[in-house]
Amino acid sequence: MSTWAPVPKITAAALGGAAASLAVWGLDSAGVEAPPAVAAALTALLAFAAGYLKAPAGVDDDLGAVDVLYVLLVVLVVVVLLAVLGVF
Repeated sequence: MSTWAPVPKITAAALGGAAASLAVWGLDSAGVEAPPAVAAALTALLAFAAGYLKAPAGVDDDLGAVDVLYVLLVVLVVVVLLAVLGVF
């Protein structure tokens, strides 16, 4: 049976790309300007890494209930938000 729900690897890759975009935006807001080519490369690399690290659907990845990848992405988003808000 087919569904429209994305598989976990696709979700991880999308989150990796979004995290990279937020990181570049946060750096830009903090006064560190990244050239467009660097921003695009960072987005591609993080999206690839997130998708690569996530186990395929139906495969137990032995990481337990909390996926390390998602924890790292949340930490990155929090750091970017704190940088934008001027905390550090």
